[in-house]
Amino acid sequence: MQHIPKWITLLIIGFMFIGVAATYTYQSYRYHDVSKLIKEAAQVSLTESMDYSSRTDISDAVITESVFEQRFKDQFEQLSDSFDVKSYSFQYQKDGEDYKSVKIKIIDDQDSPHEVTWASDLNQE
Repeated sequence: MQHIPKWITLLIIGFMFIGVAATYTYQSYRYHDVSKLIKEAAQVSLTESMDYSSRTDISDAVITESVFEQRFKDQFEQLSDSFDVKSYSFQYQKDGEDYKSVKIKIIDDQDSPHEVTWASDLNQE
């Protein structure tokens, strides 16, 4: 009889540990899944937002930021069914006229930030 409180305490601590471990695993999976979706949506949006008009130098590619952002939002919403986004943030790093990378930050409905920096050399020769 005197060991029952100890067993109950251990049982409660065990359930708390399992709950914390399950929550951590779920959040980790969710973060990595969203990061993967951001990268995939950025790659598709970059391909779709390139300017394919005729030009004298074939290696030049023009990316319009507003078109890229809209295509990214559309693609991300299409890829993620159960993910609600509060806000999108885009920061572009340029080297002269060329884009070196884009930092995409998404805030979800749980106020969790998801940040990915996606780098691509658009003017490879």
